[in-house]
Amino acid sequence: TPHANIASVALSDDQVMTIDSKMAGVFISPKILYGNSNVNDSNTTSAIVIGATLNHPSSVFGFSTTGAITQTAPIIAMGLGARGARAVLNSANQIHQIAAETNGGNFELTNTGALSVSSFTTGQGTLAGITTQNGAVNINNTGAISIDNPINSGTGNINVVAHSPLTVNAAVTSTSGNIL
Repeated sequence: TPHANIASVALSDDQVMTIDSKMAGVFISPKILYGNSNVNDSNTTSAIVIGATLNHPSSVFGFSTTGAITQTAPIIAMGLGARGARAVLNSANQIHQIAAETNGGNFELTNTGALSVSSFTTGQGTLAGITTQNGAVNINNTGAISIDNPINSGTGNINVVAHSPLTVNAAVTSTSGNIL
C-alpha cells in the first residue's frame, strides 16, 4: 500500500460539498474528504463536487461519500482513492494512481499521463483496484495504463482505453458485461 493512513479533513451530512478555489488552494495531502459526518451512516447522500482545480502533483487525495463524486475542474495529483455511489471524473485529470469503489454506480475517469490501478488505505479500510458492484467502468487515458490491482464491475461493462501501452498485472472481471 503506497500511501497508508490518510487523515480526515472535512465532514458534511446530507449536503453537497464543493471544493471551490479557496479550498483547492489549501487542500494539502495526504487527506481524505468524507461526505458524511458519520462515515458508517448509509442513510445520507452527500455529494462531493470538485469545482476548482486540485493542482497538487505530489499529493494523494481520498474522497468518501454515500453520494456521487463528480467534478467540473481537473485533479492533478499523485494518487486518488474514491468511494461513493458513483464517480464521474471526466475533466482533464492528471492522476498517476487510482483506486475506487462505487455502490452500484459507474466509475468514469478521463486522464492524461501514466496511470496505475493501485490501492490506498484510509480510515474506512483499504481500496484496492476498482470495484463498482454492477456499474460500468470507463477509463480513457492518454498515456500508459498499468492494472496492478483488480478491476471488477460485477455485471457492468468494462472499457479501458490506453493511448499508449496497457499492462495487465491483475484480474479484470465482469460476470456478464462486456470487457473492451
